[in-house]
Amino acid sequence: MKHQARRECGFSYLAIIIATAVLTSVVLIGVRMWRTHNPSVVSKELKNALANADCANEKDMGLCKFFVSVNTQKFTTIDFTSFTNGTNTSGSYQTDNDAKYHVSTESSGKIYEIIGIGTTLYSKDTDGKTWWKQQVRQSDLDNYNSAPGTGQVFAATTAEGKPVTYYKQDTSPCPTISRLTCTKYQISDPTYPGQARFIWFDTKYYQLQRLKTIDNNATVDATFGYKQASIKAPGGSKKLPTNKYVVPGQSTPVTVPDGGVGPDIQGLFGN
Repeated sequence: MKHQARRECGFSYLAIIIATAVLTSVVLIGVRMWRTHNPSVVSKELKNALANADCANEKDMGLCKFFVSVNTQKFTTIDFTSFTNGTNTSGSYQTDNDAKYHVSTESSGKIYEIIGIGTTLYSKDTDGKTWWKQQVRQSDLDNYNSAPGTGQVFAATTAEGKPVTYYKQDTSPCPTISRLTCTKYQISDPTYPGQARFIWFDTKYYQLQRLKTIDNNATVDATFGYKQASIKAPGGSKKLPTNKYVVPGQSTPVTVPDGGVGPDIQGLFGN
């Protein structure tokens, strides 16, 4: 069954620092199991928006309400796994959708974490012993405050005006909360030829519950939650100069040229 819809919801892609050599050498020992989030956290704004949604004349009322939902209440948590160029990675993301976020990734049994509060960035070394504190430029915040799934765009057309089509698949228990029913769609987007994108949203409040992308180089699977995130600055942090960064796979900070930023690792997650 084929449907088209005209709405947008976009976020920036994940960009945390990493060296290419680290990427090729990391092998995952185990993949973290999905965490169960409380999906019943539904904002008053979302309830009102759904109650007043003008979807009665749409060919697919559920898809219409999904677009209302993603434009009204943002997710606050993501749990993800990815397989990219032979490398498996798992991780989690939290945000208060204001100025705080927490990103954690796991590979080879080591966890790399960052916490951002405003322009203050806390990076934990992979030995898990030290938190490093530094100030980052406002223009560089999107390099850190993101994760697989945050960079997806849901729209009726591409930037060039080509149509994006949503194919309704089936319904099943939601992946994180089985008492909810989810509807699955495949998205055909000419911007990403050769990539398969699938979304699942629940049939009660139409919130995005799962996203999966598959192409020749990467598979990314992410689930979403909406409970309030509690993010605090870690204690006992050490000051880190602005031209140094903690790189996943290394236990000591590395130096980059003055005014530069660490390498982009979006390829690790297939974004």
